[in-house]
Amino acid sequence: MKKHKKINYLANSNYASDYSGGIYIGYQYGPNFDFYLVPPTPKRDAMLAFNKISSTGIYTENQTQKNRMTEIRNDISNKHTYKEIYPLLKQALAIKGGKHASLITPSEVKKEVSQYKAPTSSVKNNILYVHLPEFNGSSSQGKRYANTIYYKLTSKTYKGIIIDLRNNLGGDIGPMLAGISPVVPNGKLFEVVNAANKPTSVTFQGSVTNNMGTKIDLGKVKKSQEFLLR
Repeated sequence: MKKHKKINYLANSNYASDYSGGIYIGYQYGPNFDFYLVPPTPKRDAMLAFNKISSTGIYTENQTQKNRMTEIRNDISNKHTYKEIYPLLKQALAIKGGKHASLITPSEVKKEVSQYKAPTSSVKNNILYVHLPEFNGSSSQGKRYANTIYYKLTSKTYKGIIIDLRNNLGGDIGPMLAGISPVVPNGKLFEVVNAANKPTSVTFQGSVTNNMGTKIDLGKVKKSQEFLLR
């Protein structure tokens, strides 16, 4: 193994500054991209989640709720385990996200993976009926979910297509849209507006959803012009 010369940080102060700055940026902002220089502690994990809830929540707090959010932040800083922290994050979600926001813990993710439900379909009178259940599974299950229905949509030509979303409680939108991508137009789908009135466009290209959900790339997708959703 080659020996490397030690870097003289006093003689190379600019390098040392850049290097330490890189470490700080990686430590501070890396978790936003699922990158960690060191394993996160429960408290740091919770503060990252809390800050994300605060910045992306769609509801503006009244003064009572603002005070409660401050209390939650302070409470988190005094906790040391996920068991203590999860109830606090759920309270923050209820304030900033309302009834449409929920906290999914690692154990609940494992449960979702174990209870994976695939899309189902049937054909009658040359009309394809598709039922899309909610999805919160793993990335490999997401690809499987999408391919299950994508194959049905592209294997033949139909007189009509019915997409049934009954009892679909939501979850990861990426695999759902990828599965029916032949009938989903490219371009902007909708906007998500947070409490600061800042919009984020959710766009679609081929089979990939951008700015929301898991990206599922099924290759070149031929759009069924007569059935494109409007």
